[in-house]
Amino acid sequence: MTNSTDNKPFFPRDVELFIDTLVSALQYADLCLHENFLAQPTEANPEVDGRGLLFTQLNAKRSNVSIKKAKTTTLMVTIRGLHVFEPDGEKFQTLVFSPEQTPQKVAALVAAALLTRKPLVPPSCPQC
Repeated sequence: MTNSTDNKPFFPRDVELFIDTLVSALQYADLCLHENFLAQPTEANPEVDGRGLLFTQLNAKRSNVSIKKAKTTTLMVTIRGLHVFEPDGEKFQTLVFSPEQTPQKVAALVAAALLTRKPLVPPSCPQC
């Protein structure tokens, strides 16, 4: 499904707010979410999450970052929030969107992580 006015993929409102904020921050640093961070639309769990966006936290265009290494820092944004994957890609924890934790605030956090090259990691919990 695409937005008929410009052929961009259609995303739910909160996902679009997150993406717009992150893209704006990255543009200021001359970076592209799709080219540098391998962003791609996803429908991992469409009944619950709707359409989302999957991307890495390491700039895959940097000469010292392999695509394999970049993919160990995967994030996915959906209507529920930001899913931060563990390096093995099997499990994730979610920063849930709320009135206090808006998509724009979460996107600002992600922008800081991408620009400082300090990927977000889920907290380690021995019981989880």
